Amino acid sequence: DYPLTPDSLVWDVGAYRGDFAFEIVKRYGCRVMAFEPMPAYYESTVKREVTRGFLEVHAFGLAHRTYDKEIMLAGDRTSAHLEAATLPGYTPGPRIPCHFRDVVEFMEARKVPRVDLAKINIEGDEYALLRRLIDSGYIGRFGHLQVQFHTFVPDFGELYQGIAKDLQQTHVLSWRKPWVWESWKRRPE
Repeated sequence: DYPLTPDSLVWDVGAYRGDFAFEIVKRYGCRVMAFEPMPAYYESTVKREVTRGFLEVHAFGLAHRTYDKEIMLAGDRTSAHLEAATLPGYTPGPRIPCHFRDVVEFMEARKVPRVDLAKINIEGDEYALLRRLIDSGYIGRFGHLQVQFHTFVPDFGELYQGIAKDLQQTHVLSWRKPWVWESWKRRPE
């Protein structure tokens, strides 16, 4: 539950099949921007008829820089990180070329003044994305962050500690289920 209204803007970063975006539109009737670089999952998200007019789907991922990279197709474990392939139960599929855009460049190009909620589930790339937002100062434009941090990334503990420490400058940890989901709320100005 988040304090969202029909005037809110929500980002679904790592939309997968669009379930989160769909639920947000259904529950709050607000505008959602979904970002999904994997073509099959992008198409699945676009086909959510109920969300037309509320949901803007982008066929690229948001990242710390603009680049192209192959991603291993593996259902809800689809990842650009080769480390993910070593996880128990991970069955890597074919590699699919995907495009990623620098989050700050996207915000500047689209003139995004605020994002009321960003759900970030990008299979290991959350550390670099959040670092880019923190270092650029754009993190202050986010009201709420709901993040899934992943443990298969090298030095994940150190990366997490640095992100959490720096997030405390602008946000307060609202709740946390370690290495599953956590939510941060921007500090009052």
